[in-house]
Amino acid sequence: MVADKKLDHRIGTEFALDPEGSKITATWFGTRQDFDQSGIAERLGLKLTPVESSWVNTKRWQYENAVLTLSDIPTEFFSRSLGFTADDATSFNATERLVQLIAANKSQSKLKWFCIFDATGGKVAEPAMDSTAYAHRDKVMFYQSYLYNIWAPLTAEEKGLLNGIHETIVGGIPTRSPSTYPGYIDPLLENPQEAYWGPNLDRLEAIKREWDPEDVFHNPQSVRHAKLKL
Repeated sequence: MVADKKLDHRIGTEFALDPEGSKITATWFGTRQDFDQSGIAERLGLKLTPVESSWVNTKRWQYENAVLTLSDIPTEFFSRSLGFTADDATSFNATERLVQLIAANKSQSKLKWFCIFDATGGKVAEPAMDSTAYAHRDKVMFYQSYLYNIWAPLTAEEKGLLNGIHETIVGGIPTRSPSTYPGYIDPLLENPQEAYWGPNLDRLEAIKREWDPEDVFHNPQSVRHAKLKL
């Protein structure tokens, strides 16, 4: 459904997966009548539990959910991510293998991990690709996974589950180089500058060369200018 370019822009939705199971949540930014007329519920074919709320209460609910996962305690985490175009989502056939992989690793249910698939696009997709640095206006969905441990450093074996999930997902869309949202930290991302900034990278490198020639504003995956590229 999220691959449908005619999907109403007033809906936002995500699929969350963790050791306890999975769930789909969505927010419709409009009236109940408008939602019923959109036909989205019928397309999903699912029993829905709608809750009507004001804009303020919706933001409060989102804030309260965020507080549950935020902490002042330094925590080591590991993350993988990927963006999907409409063609990727249409040809994405790794769902069954993904479920089988997680089922086969029930012994790792003690690990603290989760995966989120977020719908994107809508009004964000309307500006031209080169109108800003953001290079993912063709994306309809992002996936991100997290593994964390507040008590001890993560081991390679623990990271193996998330790497397996990532490889399964990437294997479902083998037709192009992976790309993802620059706010999602993925330490194993190949060619991170290209993955994050896509066709806008050359222009960003020129801006970097003019305004930050000494690379003061730096992180391991940030934009470089030509003389710093390896």
